Amino acid sequence: LVLSEKIALVLVGPEDPLVKGIVDYFKADKSLKKIKIIGPDSNGAKLEGSKDFSKAFMQKYGIPTAFSETFTRDSLNEGLSYLEKNNGPYVLKADGLAAGKGVIITEDLAEAKTELTAMLTDGKFGSTGDKVLVEQFLNGIELSVFVLTDGKNYLILPEAKDYKRIGEGDKCLNTGGMGAVSPVS
Repeated sequence: LVLSEKIALVLVGPEDPLVKGIVDYFKADKSLKKIKIIGPDSNGAKLEGSKDFSKAFMQKYGIPTAFSETFTRDSLNEGLSYLEKNNGPYVLKADGLAAGKGVIITEDLAEAKTELTAMLTDGKFGSTGDKVLVEQFLNGIELSVFVLTDGKNYLILPEAKDYKRIGEGDKCLNTGGMGAVSPVS
């Protein structure tokens, strides 16, 4: 389609094709190589595609982040014990892409245990929840900052605050995005 429609620039928005390697595909294909494409290659997209990978990356490079542990179906009992050793609110994050809906935040330990079990054994979020991070709750404003780079030069775009949770007071489930505001006050 890009060739038949003579498209000169592709700006990839969704995370899924980036994680699956669309940029790598364009760079490797002789006929698509000349098309400008904006987005990270699959290696860079891992930062968005796997929360477990992102945590390891941040820890390796000393980037401040909430404390967390990652659990799988095989380590579910350890995950349940980990929840018991911590105080709420409890944050459970599906490791992979879940369209902004793979996060559960609850104050209730019993609910956290039920949700962790549902994520790891019942496939609540499908294969994206084969690994689940149990993360320290951080209170404050969530902020997104995007940077464009060619590997040498960079441009920082304006920050944005994404409003994800249904209802007043951020008390309900994530929706994947109710809207965003930029600049952030």
